[in-house]
Amino acid sequence: MIQRVIYILSAVIFLLMIGSSMTTPIMPIFLSYLGAGEILIGFVISLYGLVRAPLNIPLSFMLAKKNPFKSAFSGLVLVVLAALIMGTSLSPIQVAIGKVIEGLGIILYVISALRLLAEYSPIEERGGTMGIYTASLLLGSAAGPLIGGFIAEHFGERNVFFTYACMAGLTSSILYFTGKTVKYSNSYPQYSTRNIRESLKNKDILLASYVISSFFIVRIALMNVIMPLILYNNYGLKESIIGTIISSFWFITTIPNIIGGKLGDRIGRKFTLSLCLSGSSAALFAMYFTRDLIQLIVVLMCLAVSTGISGPMSAIIIDLSKREELPISLGVYRTFVDFSFFAGPSLGGYLLDLLGANNIIYFILSGYLICSLVLLHFVNEKKNY
Repeated sequence: MIQRVIYILSAVIFLLMIGSSMTTPIMPIFLSYLGAGEILIGFVISLYGLVRAPLNIPLSFMLAKKNPFKSAFSGLVLVVLAALIMGTSLSPIQVAIGKVIEGLGIILYVISALRLLAEYSPIEERGGTMGIYTASLLLGSAAGPLIGGFIAEHFGERNVFFTYACMAGLTSSILYFTGKTVKYSNSYPQYSTRNIRESLKNKDILLASYVISSFFIVRIALMNVIMPLILYNNYGLKESIIGTIISSFWFITTIPNIIGGKLGDRIGRKFTLSLCLSGSSAALFAMYFTRDLIQLIVVLMCLAVSTGISGPMSAIIIDLSKREELPISLGVYRTFVDFSFFAGPSLGGYLLDLLGANNIIYFILSGYLICSLVLLHFVNEKKNY
């Protein structure tokens, strides 16, 4: 039963991330077609992270006594609605409404899925089982842009959103029938606001969450903003080639992620996260010295390996949490991570505006990760749950 739940959650996140990431390459084009300027385009896209970040903790508290299968199903239904709204939008405001609903639906699913993963993963195998889930997420994120670009080119941008709605509908059906066949008992009958205070006072969770979010900020800034523009402006690559390079990056991270999860079970997650930060910092430092496209791609693929070796980063938060505080601890963690979806593009855009498409950007990002690595050593690693 445990393995079945893990595999079903992994299949759901794989399909959901394919659907979600299908919209990534076409969203700016679609908004521009609807009459949005650059500033409005950036704002609408950032709504996804802006909506999610402040809602993590209150929703985690509200859902603590609910059946997570039902909460996750409700989130997926909202995603279906959001995709249909975006696909039928006639103005940027309607797309913005869809992005808000999508953000709410995704956060409901993610909060519930992380809780289920924590409860159904044996502590001695947590990194390995959660690594399967994270690898599925990364594979879906990598495949989505390729599929979305193909659909948009041959069938039109609106059909990307309708396909997204169909995939979200399929995942909601899978989760609905799973919830009907898996018996789940409420694990937090005595949950109270005291649990919120205790979680917010846990410096190890706060510090680990910040370190992980800083890594996400760097990765999102690099892969979503900086790298596409440098490949386009400095090397003259076409959009399809850029998309292939970026998708390859995400594909390569999947195997190291599974290995990193199993390694973290044996020698500690702080160690694997340290490997990730130090290796990623070294790869970014090496990028500073690249002088041609081949060198850049080789180092970028090395960065993909070091990125994946961290294993599932949420596992360290679960380890640091007491059972009765787990939902809020995960809410704190997701707040930091979701903020990175806003801060990452903002940082990437600021650095490009300040420095241009210059290799010095890699050096700055490398130094940022070194600072995060130093902070990580102040986290007291222990397993409370």
